[in-house]
Amino acid sequence: MSDPEVTATMSPREVLEARLAAARQATADAKAAAAPSLEAQVAAAELEARNAQAVADAAAKLGTQGIDFEVVPVVTGDIVIVKTPDPTRFSAFQDLKEPKLADMDEMGSRCIHYPDARSYRTLVAARSGVIGNVALAAARLAGVDVDKRQGK
Repeated sequence: MSDPEVTATMSPREVLEARLAAARQATADAKAAAAPSLEAQVAAAELEARNAQAVADAAAKLGTQGIDFEVVPVVTGDIVIVKTPDPTRFSAFQDLKEPKLADMDEMGSRCIHYPDARSYRTLVAARSGVIGNVALAAARLAGVDVDKRQGK
C-alpha cells in the first residue's frame, strides 16, 4: 500500500491493516507459486506408499524394526532398509584399523534388504552419503553403540 492519495484518506490503523492484508496476500501468492505440481504430489504419494509397503514387507520377513532391521531415510524421500549384518563379515569389518568408504560400502551393501541392488547403486551414485548412513545402521543392528562411539 504505497499510493499516497489513497493512504491520505485512511486512518493510521487502516493503513496498517491494508499493509497487513497486502503482505498476507503476497505470502499466499508466493506459497501457491512454490507449491509442487499435481504430478509431483502424486509422485511423492506413490513413493510414500512404496516405502510403507517395503517397511511392512521387511517387518513380515525380518522381524522388528530397530532390532532386526532399520530404515534409513534419504533426502530424496527414498528409503533404504538395512538388515542385521552377518556376524563373521561384520567382525572382519570391525578388524579394519581405518575403514575406507569402499569398506563401508562393501559391508553395508551386503545388508540391504530394500531397494534392489541396482536401485541402491543408482541411489548411491546420486547421494553418496547414503553409504555411511547404511554402514551406521548395520553397525547399530550388529550391537555397536554408535552414539557412544561418536561421543554423543
